[in-house]
Amino acid sequence: IEINEATFPGYHLVSITGDEECPSELGDNVSPLDEGGSVTCTITNARDRGDLEGLKFHDIDGDGQSGEGEGGLEGWIIGLYADDDGGLGEIVESTDTDEDGFYSFTGIPSGDYFVCEGLPAGWTQTYPQEGEETGVVEEEGLGPVCWYVEITQGGVVEGIDFGNFRLGTIGDFVWQDNDGDGNQDFGEPGISGVQADLYLDTDGTPGLNTLTDTFIGFDTTDGSGLYLFENLDPGIYWVDIVESTVPAGLTLTTGDPYGPITMVSGGEFEVADFGYEPEKGIEIEKSNDKSGGASAGDTVIYTLIITNTGNVAISNVVVTDS
Repeated sequence: IEINEATFPGYHLVSITGDEECPSELGDNVSPLDEGGSVTCTITNARDRGDLEGLKFHDIDGDGQSGEGEGGLEGWIIGLYADDDGGLGEIVESTDTDEDGFYSFTGIPSGDYFVCEGLPAGWTQTYPQEGEETGVVEEEGLGPVCWYVEITQGGVVEGIDFGNFRLGTIGDFVWQDNDGDGNQDFGEPGISGVQADLYLDTDGTPGLNTLTDTFIGFDTTDGSGLYLFENLDPGIYWVDIVESTVPAGLTLTTGDPYGPITMVSGGEFEVADFGYEPEKGIEIEKSNDKSGGASAGDTVIYTLIITNTGNVAISNVVVTDS
């Protein structure tokens, strides 16, 4: 008599126990059984299970790869989700990354799953990218791309990694460079109402090209002359001042556009400043008290009227009458 069983996907044989006549393997026969005799055999099955593991790394340069000096991110939530007919199902379990950014799930019942990362505000996902082994999900609080994995008996799925980049900022000051030296000096005020445009350098050529690089957005300086761009992804940026928004009578004393600015994870680049010197002018009117003519030996008193015709206070003016 052959001992066997109908197979059920996702389970495997653990043992066959019972009377000594029972075989040790499915498909084998029971030892000869005498007429009227009986034998009791117990077949034990278990669910197929496997493991998976991965790393969450700090993608400082935002290139989607774990490079030198880019360590792990500790304390981030990784979730294991059921596959609901090709879509994201219910969460099965979750875990946190350790101090080196590693995580693992062990003893997972065999089957198909999604592995997703929790994504807090102010961060973006740089790895993985959408592909054959991943799927895009639209779930608040999760990274947009999740891994699709198959767990098999005794298998270990490795390399289920995630890379993350902290969004950056660029700013910050447009000011009236009263002395025209290109440096921000005490008492030199900001200029309000000036438009700053931000571009992402995407055309592969040196410098800014407003026709071929990607326009990201604009900001207008506030009452203190400050502007700021936030939540910036990795990339190379340029800031360009719209000259038509600069008040009349001002001349640029610094570079424009400002760049290239290479954004790294968590970068706060707030020195993209622009100085403008106001017009300066002096008008001198000279007169004397002898308009009707002077005789030899007369004392003539000259009067100089000096008028500041510019847009800024001036000092240390020296007038020489030759």
